[in-house]
Amino acid sequence: MSFNPKKCSLLRVTRKRKIVTHTYSMMGTDLEQTDHHPYLGVELASGLEWKHHIKTITGKAHRSLNFIQRNLNHCPLEVKKRAYTSLIRPTLEYAAVCWDPHHQKEITSLESIQRKATRFITRDYRKTSSVTALMKKVELPSLQQRRENARLTMLYKIHHNEVQVKIPACYTQSKTPTVRTRYQREGQYNIITPRTDSYKFSFFPRTIPAWNQLPLHITTAPSVSSFNNRLQTADTGHLSS
Repeated sequence: MSFNPKKCSLLRVTRKRKIVTHTYSMMGTDLEQTDHHPYLGVELASGLEWKHHIKTITGKAHRSLNFIQRNLNHCPLEVKKRAYTSLIRPTLEYAAVCWDPHHQKEITSLESIQRKATRFITRDYRKTSSVTALMKKVELPSLQQRRENARLTMLYKIHHNEVQVKIPACYTQSKTPTVRTRYQREGQYNIITPRTDSYKFSFFPRTIPAWNQLPLHITTAPSVSSFNNRLQTADTGHLSS
């Protein structure tokens, strides 16, 4: 396999204030240093923040939404909803279990696209109309809730060994210096206290508290589809995330 040095970049991930820099080269060409760069469809950043990725996908989703608005304006509600859920929403949710934001500004930026799409789907642009009520009418749950459900579904797959991802030992050991709670019942994990936001809001520290609050009949569901059905019918709005 050959690489094109002009298409390769150097991305440093560090929390150090004084960074020891070094020039890396490939095939005699120095690699250009960057603060963020796409990798497998996700924009990675040196500070482990996701603002660059969210800006990229929201821009792409806006362009796609404008396109279907121009071309499907007079189509039935179901056609417009199908266009949104198949062409736009997947862009906003690709690999979301990794980058699910916790800053309200970024959450609002994502939700604004679905709220705009909801008005388009229902053809209701009145200022007095409640977009939240319109979303319930057309059965469009919030993107934030869908991302939480996606994280819980991924943890279900990990817990039942359906994916090749191991849970770190600090969440399964009975005694560790950072453990705040012990096992309360089968299938629960330790809750630890991260020191940085980048770790605190990463997948395991953020998802495990919500997982521990799920009723036993949900976490012990016999299949992924059964877990999703039970999760959607349960009231998960109160879970920690």
